[in-house]
Amino acid sequence: MGNTSSRSYFPGIKMQPAKTTLFKQEQTGTTYRIPALIYLKESQTFLAFAEKRSSPSDSDAKSIVMRRGTQQNGSTQPHALSIYSDDFGQTWQMGRMLQGKSCECEMAEIIDHEGSSHLYCNARHRGHRVEALSESSGVYFDKPRLAPRLVEPCNGGCQGSVIGFPAPEQGEEGVGGTTSSPLASDTQTWLLFTHPTNKRKRKDLGVYLNRSPLHTSCWDRPWIVHSGPSGYSDLAYSEDTEHFACLMECGENSELEQIAFVSFPLSDVMQTIDVKENTF
Repeated sequence: MGNTSSRSYFPGIKMQPAKTTLFKQEQTGTTYRIPALIYLKESQTFLAFAEKRSSPSDSDAKSIVMRRGTQQNGSTQPHALSIYSDDFGQTWQMGRMLQGKSCECEMAEIIDHEGSSHLYCNARHRGHRVEALSESSGVYFDKPRLAPRLVEPCNGGCQGSVIGFPAPEQGEEGVGGTTSSPLASDTQTWLLFTHPTNKRKRKDLGVYLNRSPLHTSCWDRPWIVHSGPSGYSDLAYSEDTEHFACLMECGENSELEQIAFVSFPLSDVMQTIDVKENTF
């Protein structure tokens, strides 16, 4: 008697649909929980979200991660996007995703000399960081462009931190410098960015300054604030003391050894830039 498929025995039962694994528990204990799904009708795209935890415990939730794909889920890849509120946080809306692969973005507001607002996005990308501008408060971003001076480690890149701050007055003591004058800026806002500067590995955390952030490739050479292994970082600006602070992963043998705090004025960054510009 020949073999008969289960379909013949149970004509009313269908085979299970094909599965595509988007998030999977890792050997380190990292676990993904609490799935959430959104469908974008205009682009016929699904956004899949999950809670990333260092262990299965509820108290170890660390971040929200996302995967993007079409209904066939054939080519999922990360995309940076903004989530914004126009009613002081009462409700929130999701803006359009950046075109092209990008993730772990940070944003800063840039004010030009006419008082107009521009939202700047700086995102992780293989090889070099990508940048994009929005003139609609984050609803839409223009086509991302590579930032050739902001390199990513070749092992997939690293998170970086960007912050906007009021541009100093021309000739302000300790800022303009006597060896070289600052680049003429078309904005009331300058940008500061921290990120590993080594192309091969997460190493040598640097501080980059952009004195004309509406133009492409206007980042100055970095000032190294930690020589050695370094990873994620986060910047803050104290307006009352006019000092910057940076919290960073760093160490002697691995960036996972410690999280350290450093504080510095803009003049330290500017003086380092002046020396490098005269040296190279």
